[in-house]
Amino acid sequence: MGYIAKNIEGVTAILDEKTLNEPKTIRFIDSNYHDLFRIPDGASIRICYPDDDPRRMKNFVCRYIDDYHVKVGSSVYHIAEFAERMERIKATYAPAPEKHIIWSNISPDFEAWKEDVRNEMSDLSDSELYNRMIEDIDEQLVDERINLKNGNYDILAIGDIGRWNGRVTGYKEYLNSPISAILSSECDYCEWFVDECGELRSTQHHHDGTNYILYRKYKENTTEEQRQRLKDLIYEGKPFDGALKRYTESLGSDVAKVYGWELKTGKGSPDKGEAR
Repeated sequence: MGYIAKNIEGVTAILDEKTLNEPKTIRFIDSNYHDLFRIPDGASIRICYPDDDPRRMKNFVCRYIDDYHVKVGSSVYHIAEFAERMERIKATYAPAPEKHIIWSNISPDFEAWKEDVRNEMSDLSDSELYNRMIEDIDEQLVDERINLKNGNYDILAIGDIGRWNGRVTGYKEYLNSPISAILSSECDYCEWFVDECGELRSTQHHHDGTNYILYRKYKENTTEEQRQRLKDLIYEGKPFDGALKRYTESLGSDVAKVYGWELKTGKGSPDKGEAR
C-alpha cells in the first residue's frame, strides 16, 4: 500500500491507503506553522472576530480533507492559508465547547477503560481486555436505544456523504419513529452527539470516507408538499438552509431532556456560512 490522490471538495487530497478507514484528526497551526491544537474530524472550532465585526463569535464544523487541507464551514483551506486569513482579519480560533456524546466507538480510550476494570479483570491479557471493551461499548449502544425509545417523531436525516469518487448530499426519513431509530449504521466507526449549537448529529467513518449527518424533526404544521420541496432541494444539491429552518426544528433539546443535559447554544448553526 502507498498513497493515493483523490479529488475531495475540489482539492487533490493525498491520502495514505493504510489509514483510509481510521478516524482522523484535524491540525490547526499559526502562520509560522507552529501547531496550535487538533480536533477530531467533524468537530467544531469557534472563531472570535474583532469587536467591529458584526459576526463577533461563530462556530464552524470542520472536516478533514487530508493532512494539509480542511473544510471550515463551507470553505476549504490549506491549513496555512486558514491561519494567514485569520491573522489578517485579526480573528482568533480555538476548539468549540464540548459536545454531548450519546454513543461513540471512535477512538475509545483503552488505557482509561483498562484502569477502571483492572481489579475485576486482572487475569486477562491486553488483547482480551480490548475485546471486552469493544463488547462493553456495543452493549452501551443497546442501552442508549432503550433510553431514546419513547416518543414518535417525523425525522429527516440530511447526509453529507463521502464516497470513493467524491461527496454527495442525500437524505433519509424516519417517520413516526422514536429517536432511537437513528442509532444504527453500516459504517465501522460512528458517533451520535448533540453539538454545541443544540443540533443532533452523527459522524460515521467507512472505507470510502466519512459521512456527516444532521437530524431534524419536521414541524407539526408542515404539509407533504413542503416536505417534498425540501427533499427535492437536498437531492438536487441546491441551497436548502432556508427551507430547512422553515419546515424543521432541532432534536437536540428532546435528547437533552432524556439525559438531563443543559444546552448552551451559540448563535446559529455551526454549518452555516464561510469562515472569512
